Amino acid sequence: MCERSKGYELDFVKERKTDKSRKTPIYTVRKEDARGVSRLGVIKFRGAWRQYVFYPDEGTYWNHECLDKIIAFMLDSNVAWREAHRRK
Repeated sequence: MCERSKGYELDFVKERKTDKSRKTPIYTVRKEDARGVSRLGVIKFRGAWRQYVFYPDEGTYWNHECLDKIIAFMLDSNVAWREAHRRK
């Protein structure tokens, strides 16, 4: 679970660009609680689909509240990407 009442919230952390050929950022999905920080997956752009998609790490599980937050983040990222590419 990911709601704050359970002791942690999801964070979306933009990774540093290590691959010069990559045009879009990768975001690490993680949670931080009393035990520390845990990576839960990544969100990255899938060119063939022309949108950001979520790649969960193996062994993670999700409830609808967590998925709603991930979906909202991806929708915002997809809108920003489309707006940036319409201007060109």
